[in-house]
Amino acid sequence: MFRKKTIFSLVVFVIFVSGFGACSFFNNFLPENAVVEAGNTFTADEFLLEEGHTAYFSGDFAAKYVKDGKAVINHIGDYTAQITIDKKEYTVPVHVEDSKAPKAKALQITIPVGTMLLPEQCVTDVKDATSITYEFISVPDFFNVGKSTAVVRLTDEAFNKTDVEIDLNIISTGDCLLKEYVLEAGGKIPDEKELVLFGKTGKFVTDISVINTSLVGEYSLLMNIEGNEYSTHLVIVDTIPPTATVEPQYAYPGQALPEAASFVKDIKDVGPVSISYENAPEIMTDEKLNVKIAIEDQSGNKTVYESYFEPALDNEVPVINSYPEEIVADLGTQLIWRALVDASDNSGYCELSLDTSTVNLDYAGTYTAYIVAKDYAGNETRQKTSVILHDASVTKEMMDKLCEDIFAEILTDDMSKYEVIKAVWKYINSNISYTTAGVHDDTRREAYLALKSRKSGDCFSYCASAIELFSRLGIDTIMVVRDPVCAAKIRANHMWVIVNYGTEEEPLWYHFDAVVTKLRKQTYLMTNRQLKAFTNKYNELFNRDYFYTFDESLYPEIATEELYDIGLDAKYYE
Repeated sequence: MFRKKTIFSLVVFVIFVSGFGACSFFNNFLPENAVVEAGNTFTADEFLLEEGHTAYFSGDFAAKYVKDGKAVINHIGDYTAQITIDKKEYTVPVHVEDSKAPKAKALQITIPVGTMLLPEQCVTDVKDATSITYEFISVPDFFNVGKSTAVVRLTDEAFNKTDVEIDLNIISTGDCLLKEYVLEAGGKIPDEKELVLFGKTGKFVTDISVINTSLVGEYSLLMNIEGNEYSTHLVIVDTIPPTATVEPQYAYPGQALPEAASFVKDIKDVGPVSISYENAPEIMTDEKLNVKIAIEDQSGNKTVYESYFEPALDNEVPVINSYPEEIVADLGTQLIWRALVDASDNSGYCELSLDTSTVNLDYAGTYTAYIVAKDYAGNETRQKTSVILHDASVTKEMMDKLCEDIFAEILTDDMSKYEVIKAVWKYINSNISYTTAGVHDDTRREAYLALKSRKSGDCFSYCASAIELFSRLGIDTIMVVRDPVCAAKIRANHMWVIVNYGTEEEPLWYHFDAVVTKLRKQTYLMTNRQLKAFTNKYNELFNRDYFYTFDESLYPEIATEELYDIGLDAKYYE
């Protein structure tokens, strides 16, 4: 109750209070008069214009209209409310009005021909604060068999009117079963007594337990009535729109909007529903995005809710969980890499691409490329990988066949890994003669030419042969290049490989160089210590320093256990 202190005046003031219409007042405590809605409850405190007072209804007014301190009047008219304030009784004129029209629902009515109905028998769930009169606006023909409609008008004391259209099914007195029964989806199929007419008894022949009343449809029901079979028509309709709880969602700018169902939970409908956007954009922006979510049931009843997307802040870069360290392809063929990459992002999406800006796709060789994972917000992660392009003049099948022929010649099933590596070293060392001519681009082509046709090559040819042979044996290799500073000092480069003598989980890397040297030593599984001794000896004899000098930080740690004696005096190890 809105309260306002005032002084006596001839001027009429107007206030609005809970449960009241316009009213004027003449003293410090009470309004001059009040207007209330019929059927609404109100208390004496709501009349007070000042706080700090105790008020309650009293006298005849309290006896007639008050219960538990609350007054309610269900007939329009003028009344006098007696109110006791601080032990002194006052009166206030109260006008009761009825501004709300009656509410009611239509009944499904089936009656025998000739049966008369009163209009009030055709409606249910009638609600109004005042008394109601009923009348037919269009009087049904109760003597005509068939379906028809009629309108019942409800009028309250204030002459507020509501018209309700009803459906009538007038049947012949010879009928013993309703011809049709309309059921709201999710309802219960009526029992025999509701369908059988005129006091007869019947039993369902149709198995009604298999009918799913949640789904809209029409069914023919067979009943046995006192020894004879009759059929009726069951129509299941869905006239009630679905309801749900809709909550706002978050999406990253640039992200495709998720399904509209992501907004919705606690759907209430008896049957299946579809959920969709109404005119929503496809991509999230960096601003709040209002959307409409439509929920439609099996009969086309639709409820539309308004909600919105909030842009989510995304500063996290994607994570590349796994990737190929080498991407191998023949010139002119497609690079196969995407299926070998596993990347993730907090937004649930990242776009993968391969940056080949430093790769010459027209020439064989080993290049550096970058796998790029980028999310909707533009955050990206780059992972370096190698692209190895082979000359198609030597195919993989040709190289595989050559390797198999060599293995058949030099390997046996009972060989240890040590013996296999040594045998490969011996074959390369004895079948390729050293020459300074060679193109350092394609390991497959160079290995094939050096091992099969040309039978000669430089250090790259020996490395290429080792790489191709070991790859088919499942032994990992990495090419090592002489330290460029040292190479510049002696104006000569050199390369060899390191091989994994251990396992993938516990690798043991050793130096492997099958090139023919002037020392004629077996250099197939060497440690860094042995490598340095070889370099020292080579420099002493041929005045050629830095033979096996390399930047150790660029390669895996080399194993320290010496597997064999390379035949050098102790002084060269110092």
